[in-house]
Amino acid sequence: MGSPIYISSDGLAAYLTAIRLVFREPIPTGKKGRPRFQAWPRLLFAQVIKQYSKRRVGEVFRRVVQGTPEEIQKAIQGSQGKGVINTSFIERLNATFRSRLAVLIRKGRTLARTTETLHYGMYLVGTIYNFCTCHDSLRIPGLTGGHK
Repeated sequence: MGSPIYISSDGLAAYLTAIRLVFREPIPTGKKGRPRFQAWPRLLFAQVIKQYSKRRVGEVFRRVVQGTPEEIQKAIQGSQGKGVINTSFIERLNATFRSRLAVLIRKGRTLARTTETLHYGMYLVGTIYNFCTCHDSLRIPGLTGGHK
């Protein structure tokens, strides 16, 4: 088996329900009818729950939903290098797609009439972002003038 899949989200209950519905597989019993389902064993899921006080973040709770804290910390170290359970990477990705794809703008006037249109638009934005955009984090240290 490969590496586990690590997902972190905010405290919205709908995310937990959606993840449990998507990342599961049937248990074969050999009987007729709808089989029982079990969650993927290599799925790690954690939530960041923020409690607000007077429109400001008061406390931040990090909750492990599936997996162990050690497995999640190992997955974080493998992807980010260091850090804690957070949603900053997916929020940055969502903001990038929203800023570059008009159909994802909130309260916008454009529509993706088909799922296929949205799929190809996201594929194009992802390709341009990964292969054509200059990223500041890819600068080579020690070069004068900020050459890449």
